[in-house]
Amino acid sequence: MRALILLAVALPLAATAQDLLPGRYRTTTTTDLPAMAGKPVVDEDCITQKEIDEGLSKTGVESESNCKVSGMKRSPGKVSYQIQCQQDGMKTTGNVTGTLRGDAFDFVVVTSGLQAGGKPMRTRVVGKRLGSCK
Repeated sequence: MRALILLAVALPLAATAQDLLPGRYRTTTTTDLPAMAGKPVVDEDCITQKEIDEGLSKTGVESESNCKVSGMKRSPGKVSYQIQCQQDGMKTTGNVTGTLRGDAFDFVVVTSGLQAGGKPMRTRVVGKRLGSCK
């Protein structure tokens, strides 16, 4: 589960360099998954220009997860794509939409296959640049 949330943070940053500045970012992740609802996860990560150029496809993804991105659409300040993940015998699919503006990003990930009864899970990831990486 954590890998999927971290993937939601990492993969959306696959935008062009002018959409996001490299540096240290504080991210706040919220979700409607019952076990985590109302409990934001706050983290800090250093994002390099190289990682932005490569789409950050490996940043924050646990080694046992197997996720693929398809349908990537980019425009200035916006990105959207679909994800398919397989982890611990569980298959999930999702749609990601996000906005990026120099020192901040805001993404919504809607995934299926995680909650009982097939109810989609909504995760929001908001990031703010704190400064240069140390």
